[in-house]
Amino acid sequence: MSRMIGYDTVIVICGLLSLGIGAVYWVMRVGFDNPVSPVAKSISLGLFLFTFPAVASGELIHRRFESGAIPDWWRSYPFLWLVGLGLTAMLGRLVPVTGINPFPVIAIVGALAYGVVLFRWLGGASAWRSLAIVAGSGAFSIWASGVVWGRIYKNPLFNENFILNGSIHHDSLPLAALGNMLRTYHVATTGIDGLNYVPYHWGTPWLFAQWSSLTGSQVLDFYQLGFPVTMIPFFFGGILAFAVAMRNRRGGADATVDLRDDFRFWSVLLTACIGIIPISGLDAMAVWTSNLLISESYTVAVPCALLLLATVVTFYDNLARQAAASRTRAIADSLFVLIGVPLGIVLLGYLKISLMVLGFLLAMYTLVRLRLYRRPLYAVSAALTTVLFYVTYTRVSLPAHREGFAPFDFLWSFVQPAWWPFFIVVHLFWSWAYILVRLKSEGIGTLADLREAASERRILDVEAVALVAVLGLGPGLVTHIDGGSAFYFSDVQRWLAVGLIL
Repeated sequence: MSRMIGYDTVIVICGLLSLGIGAVYWVMRVGFDNPVSPVAKSISLGLFLFTFPAVASGELIHRRFESGAIPDWWRSYPFLWLVGLGLTAMLGRLVPVTGINPFPVIAIVGALAYGVVLFRWLGGASAWRSLAIVAGSGAFSIWASGVVWGRIYKNPLFNENFILNGSIHHDSLPLAALGNMLRTYHVATTGIDGLNYVPYHWGTPWLFAQWSSLTGSQVLDFYQLGFPVTMIPFFFGGILAFAVAMRNRRGGADATVDLRDDFRFWSVLLTACIGIIPISGLDAMAVWTSNLLISESYTVAVPCALLLLATVVTFYDNLARQAAASRTRAIADSLFVLIGVPLGIVLLGYLKISLMVLGFLLAMYTLVRLRLYRRPLYAVSAALTTVLFYVTYTRVSLPAHREGFAPFDFLWSFVQPAWWPFFIVVHLFWSWAYILVRLKSEGIGTLADLREAASERRILDVEAVALVAVLGLGPGLVTHIDGGSAFYFSDVQRWLAVGLIL
């Protein structure tokens, strides 16, 4: 059985979500100017992005990795998915320069590749299980549509609402202006005061501007249609791809089980997305189930971070395999350490500052725990990453948002004092769940057992989850971050833990 079968399910679900969300958008605009072409283009772009790893790895034609094999990091699905994002963005960037738009080719390749994956996926399990996934994806796409379009951040009738009563969120227009200025003048600015650079995480406006050029749409329209249709499926797909990579790596009995046969898997994912208790209770603990879909920067950054982490883990496994076989390190591996990791962390900063900060701290912690600083290549990489981290932080962090020391600001602002004793449990529920399950699986029941397991580096994954959870809480507990954006630090642990639980 191929190791790639889990990724087939990921691709199929991403495509179904894209189709479902696109259909909801079109239906919600019935009675207004409502051409099918913009919806079809956004879905086609999504299908290309989702299937790119299968096409680029050659796995679309034949299954090249057998069970038990470790793929090269540069041929892994997580890495190729990141490459696909960058490739389509660069193609979009070239459209106004060359006057040539390759989107028809992209659309055809995406549609054909998805058709091939869907056809072989349908034949890989019983019909009723496949039907359950299809129906479940349809229902989930309706839920996701309700979340993203049920607020004033984005709306299929955005322009009509703006004209009628101005009932829109204040972020939409400056973000669209930022994207347009990046596309036209290549400067991160809204243009109100000329071409003065605005320190901001402008990665998603830049991405959306390039994809707008590819699909022939306006940047503001891409925020309302292209983002939900392409990036919301990518968010869930990134979590699933990370989970599949870790599942295959662990090599347990369930590694070769078709995901359609594992309803525990889907129950955990749905619970993590929709909530573990009623929405009023989650809101009381500042666990916001809508922010993961209404913040386009967070929606894009989280899966990118998880895919980068999966790539790093695959790289680490490849090094262990090379060491066991007494093989020398390949040039590509050295370049990944020296360039790939620093660049990946920096690019996260342009997507979402919180992901860059947590990624940088996790990388430094790993460097120390594995004593990689003793190796010149890793020491140089760490130094370069530190310098780039500092420079990037000054480029993406708006000075006005650094509002000084404010103890427990996030709690005072969003959690009633009576609920404070429960905050640490509910807000970090998924991290607690993973840590406790992993400690039990390792037979750790005492502090002595814990020290021994840590000294033997048997629970580095537990340490990573705990580190991200604790550090993620820090900003909201020591400083004021406008608009409740400290949530985008503290919520990261949820998706890391959920991916590992899956």
